[in-house]
Amino acid sequence: MRSRSASGYALVAGAFAILGLIGTLVEWATAPESALLVVRFVVAGLALSVVFGRRRPLAGARAVWRRLLLMGVLDASSLLLFFIAIRENGVAVGMFLQFLAPVWVALVAPRILRSRTDRVVYPALALALGGLLVILAPSLAGQGGGLSWWGVAAGLLAGLGYAAFQITIKDLTARISSVGIVVVETWMNAALLLPLALVQTVGAGYSLTRADLLSGLILGLVCT
Repeated sequence: MRSRSASGYALVAGAFAILGLIGTLVEWATAPESALLVVRFVVAGLALSVVFGRRRPLAGARAVWRRLLLMGVLDASSLLLFFIAIRENGVAVGMFLQFLAPVWVALVAPRILRSRTDRVVYPALALALGGLLVILAPSLAGQGGGLSWWGVAAGLLAGLGYAAFQITIKDLTARISSVGIVVVETWMNAALLLPLALVQTVGAGYSLTRADLLSGLILGLVCT
């Protein structure tokens, strides 16, 4: 059990380390957030489908399609808000607000999933909330230096949405493979965000640049 717990912590740490690259890529690109996400998830969906298609990753998905649909709505909306938060307030603030998701999970999951909370969570919560106060304190004191409250709200909502997403997929991992969950996630996110992406690109006369496409490629192949 100790070995499994250590492996779990290592996987989470590795995942968040990879997520840390996202902020830089989002700021580098100039495409609307929705369009960048669609490129990301189409690239990821194609790659996953090619590599894992023969393993029938979607076996069992039909029985839990409602939960998968909820997962897609939560994930697509939280990621869109996350990208908006990065664009509004920069990488550091946007990433920090998104990384508060484990705080909300730690507070809510034990009540919803009836799971035990490790004691180490509580000092971690204090540190995370203290960091949030440090970021927001200048603006609360009227010295915000251009901090966008819409960006802060988007970042907090992104963290809450991602926490709900994590809780939603918890029991899915016992019914469908992890690869299957991610395959559905990528294509569902792309489909849900495509209408908005078309409005913000074709409708607004915006053409994707090489930086947009390269950023989407890295986001899809590395960060997803």
